[in-house]
Amino acid sequence: MNVTDLRLVVAVGAAAAAAVAYAVTVWRRQPRPRVLLRAGAVLLAELLVVTAAALVVNRVEDLYPTWAALGQRGPVIQRQPTTPGRLDATIGRLARGSPGPVALAWRPAFLASWPHAAATVVTPADYPQHPEWRYPAVLVLSSTGDGWTDATVLAAARRAGPAAVVVAVRVPGDGDPSALALQVAPDLERDVRVTGHHWGLVASAGMQPVARNVVGRDAVRFPVLAVAGRPGEITPAQVGPPSAALPAGVLAVRVGPANAGTATEGAAPQAQLVAALHWVGTKLPAPLAAPASVLTPPAAPRPKPHRAVVHGTPTPGAGSGSAGRHGP
Repeated sequence: MNVTDLRLVVAVGAAAAAAVAYAVTVWRRQPRPRVLLRAGAVLLAELLVVTAAALVVNRVEDLYPTWAALGQRGPVIQRQPTTPGRLDATIGRLARGSPGPVALAWRPAFLASWPHAAATVVTPADYPQHPEWRYPAVLVLSSTGDGWTDATVLAAARRAGPAAVVVAVRVPGDGDPSALALQVAPDLERDVRVTGHHWGLVASAGMQPVARNVVGRDAVRFPVLAVAGRPGEITPAQVGPPSAALPAGVLAVRVGPANAGTATEGAAPQAQLVAALHWVGTKLPAPLAAPASVLTPPAAPRPKPHRAVVHGTPTPGAGSGSAGRHGP
């Protein structure tokens, strides 16, 4: 269970509520118990309330995404306020000779502790032309034996054409691949112009359990999951036993190439990845332009109280004058 896991927040919050109720009961009990018991109940309630509040703040601000970051046993990512798109200049130079998607090797700070891992970023074709846009992202998880190389990822992105930033991570067999996948977001949000939520997740068949773990830990960021399947297959992904269901609102399928003819021995990995990327791309939101100004609607005119005219006749301009005074 991760530090930002909703189940942990709910459990500590429930324990804090129970401790507060117990402290109130002990304090009001007659005859009053010993001072040590009352003080202990109050201190326990305060400790759990503060812990629950800290977990809520940590989940909202994403200060410590993992237990390793909390204990500082590994490299801690310092998230300083900065303008996203640190790699935009490099992407712009690479895009001058390539009209389509651009791929570049990505070596963020968190990969320093994963010597056998590798990551590649593929940006959409129109990424350099819209510096004010933020794009959804698609995280692609595979192992070295799946055949999803850098060239395969770039070719699949060109064919599938999702309006999203594709981040392909080949995870090592040792360690915790789920923790690695969850560490992608902070560095990616700094280096490339991506949105902060509603990303897609694509996984090879071998990475299916890892993908399920990632979605279970961060369903807000990864509400869409596609696992590479057999040719012609689009079925709900069985990513765990019935007792380990995915969080509510997550859409997960196994998807394969449209027909068996596209899945020859050499083209099978690319065809699987194209099918998964295409399906996920249809479930993602459009790129987000620069935030629009918040327009405040004009106040509705307040109706003027009706007055009965006893003497005389109202002048023709009186009505228009009152309307002008009450207009926006």
